Amino acid sequence: MMEPVKKAGKKVFFHSCGKLGPIFDELLDLEIDGYWPQIPLYDEVPFAQKCKEHKVAIYIHPDRQYLIPLGNPREIDDKIHEYADRYHTLGGGGIFYVEMENDAPFENVKALIEAIDKYR
Repeated sequence: MMEPVKKAGKKVFFHSCGKLGPIFDELLDLEIDGYWPQIPLYDEVPFAQKCKEHKVAIYIHPDRQYLIPLGNPREIDDKIHEYADRYHTLGGGGIFYVEMENDAPFENVKALIEAIDKYR
């Protein structure tokens, strides 16, 4: 499936709701270019390092089940800062990618946008 995409000089972006386990290593072998994971399901630092080694960009999607709807602005700022520091230390490889659900309080959405602007 990916061979014609790669032959055409295009990028392969993959998303999964859930932890892929060994399937993720197979995707790395197929040379995917980007991955949008549920980051909290992974051991985040080794996961980021592995993706960097394989030149896979991670679409950093902060947790919409707890952090954004139920967290507070300080928790959101801290988590975004953590993500930014991790990928800055690695020399790149992370792209903030966010979506909002209708249960997200305005102050949390504002904190998220401001933190991404501040730390990216």
